[in-house]
Amino acid sequence: MDHSQYTQIEEWFWPYVHSFECDDKFVTANLDLKKDHTEKVCHEMNLLTDSLSLSENDKLIALLIALLHDTARFEQFVKFKTYSDAKSFNHSLRAVEILRENNVLAHISPDETHIIEKAISCHGAKEICPNCDDNSLLFARLIRDADKIDIFRVAAKNFLDYKDSPEGFVQDLPAENSDGYTPSVLQAVIDQRRVNYSELRTINDVKLLQMGWIFDINFPQSLLRIRRTGHLEVIMSLLPEDDQLQAAARYVRQYMDAQIANIDK
Repeated sequence: MDHSQYTQIEEWFWPYVHSFECDDKFVTANLDLKKDHTEKVCHEMNLLTDSLSLSENDKLIALLIALLHDTARFEQFVKFKTYSDAKSFNHSLRAVEILRENNVLAHISPDETHIIEKAISCHGAKEICPNCDDNSLLFARLIRDADKIDIFRVAAKNFLDYKDSPEGFVQDLPAENSDGYTPSVLQAVIDQRRVNYSELRTINDVKLLQMGWIFDINFPQSLLRIRRTGHLEVIMSLLPEDDQLQAAARYVRQYMDAQIANIDK
């Protein structure tokens, strides 16, 4: 893959995204959030691939995956007014369908097309694709990390917005329940298990869910970036002063410290 191929696809992508623009201010605001997210995931992908010293070819493939990973989000929100896959469609799989329908990857080699589609198709899954071949697995790990790094930014802003003005908040979050949380969600974080979305009952549960993503981060360099941005720390700072919740936050910090210490060893 070369720069001209990347540029050709980028010149398809942004006009496609802009084709969903409309006069509905609610829709426009949410589409703008995804445009911004796409740009920032590309930025995070550049930082991550530089830190891992990947080849220029691999960097381009990874950057293209970052650009295209949320292709279906724009259609999703216009049609369903939500970014919840459970209430609409699997945005990861739909993204691959859109790319195929528009022959976006027609000029990319079959091997690289396979890698790109595989990484995009599993970037939003609960678990990384169990049947990924070795070549695809690297890129699946890269996009999952770059995506989560920026989602921490979005989540921190959402929680701060909710704290300041809950009556005007429009994102999909469970109803607030004072300082409550679900014990099974807390235990999943302590056990380094993935939280089932069906268990989420309170906003604190969502914070715990996102704290637990740390154990699904693939590269210590990604954890270092998460530490430096401070967004996860904002989320944890908004937990109630509950002994068990604060113990979980300390556990997450300690895990991150241990993984980051392994860089360049």
